[in-house]
Amino acid sequence: MLHVDAHGTDADGLLLAPSGEHVGWAEIIEDLRALNVATANNLTCIFALCFGLHLYKQVSLKRPVPSYLFFAPPEETSVGFLEAQTLAFYREMNRTSNVTAAFDATLGAAMQSFHCQGLFLQSLLRYISTYCIGRLRQDRLERMVTAVLQRDGIVNPSSAQLKQARRKIRESLKPGQKVIDVFAPSFLIGRAPAFTYADLDRILKRSVPSGRSQRRSASS
Repeated sequence: MLHVDAHGTDADGLLLAPSGEHVGWAEIIEDLRALNVATANNLTCIFALCFGLHLYKQVSLKRPVPSYLFFAPPEETSVGFLEAQTLAFYREMNRTSNVTAAFDATLGAAMQSFHCQGLFLQSLLRYISTYCIGRLRQDRLERMVTAVLQRDGIVNPSSAQLKQARRKIRESLKPGQKVIDVFAPSFLIGRAPAFTYADLDRILKRSVPSGRSQRRSASS
């Protein structure tokens, strides 16, 4: 468990006293990744500082998750709250041996928690919504078609070659279990994902606006 008690700002990261120097969120998250990899994704972080949750804006689906569990406030928080609830948190954790329950009963009043599995799920949902079924899908498809044609040495493709390349790439872009299988080993640092693509698909279908669903049904 890593506990950081310091000052933080949304833009500049961790404030080091008394020098007044800052350590940016991007630098901090790289250090956390190294620690979490070394612990095989068993690192629990408590960032008891203002805007600590801004650190997680640096999370990347293609990089190892920075911690197994992460607790931090999303905005400014009072020193009085942290002093009182931090002690209460550790007392409750030692009493119950339950980190999440102790957090919910104490620090959770002004801080938020992220579990690596939940973070992985949310990151995948954003990735699929944006690059596999969302607005950037067509741009990505055309870039991949261009790359495949260049790889195969085709400078002036015929309409048939373009059609075949687009069909293959379109098929490869269809989201499925392979999306989880590609990203999970690195992101979760060897831990097995706690969900399947069927779980993601149910969430994605619920998030589609009813009007959009009706238009799709009418056009099919």
